[in-house]
Amino acid sequence: VEALAGFSLLLTLDLRSNALHDLAEVRRLSAVGSLRELWVRDNPLAHPPVPEASEDAEERDDVVASDSGEVVVVPEPPKPVTLDEFLAELRVKVLFMLPQVQCLDGVVVSSEDKVKAATALRKGAHAG
Repeated sequence: VEALAGFSLLLTLDLRSNALHDLAEVRRLSAVGSLRELWVRDNPLAHPPVPEASEDAEERDDVVASDSGEVVVVPEPPKPVTLDEFLAELRVKVLFMLPQVQCLDGVVVSSEDKVKAATALRKGAHAG
């Protein structure tokens, strides 16, 4: 991906099935200002992480007593993210990094997509 920065006239890039694991590799494409269409699906970065095995809810103690006798509530583990939620978040992150892209994974970038990415920029929520 890094070597593509010199292709200043590159309009479309299909990176499907290229073993991309990290958004940092996608971020390098920000140097290709002409890029309008990008495909990143079918890469490891487009799959949600597998959640770690957890205890059954019946075996878990949500309320425990600490050594001092104080009652402590153990928060519920986060809900697993659905594939659709994960892909929607990935879309926002990619568009945040590459605002010049007009079509991502075969779906035209809408004005709503652009607003979500711009909002992420203001909040700094997707900078990493």
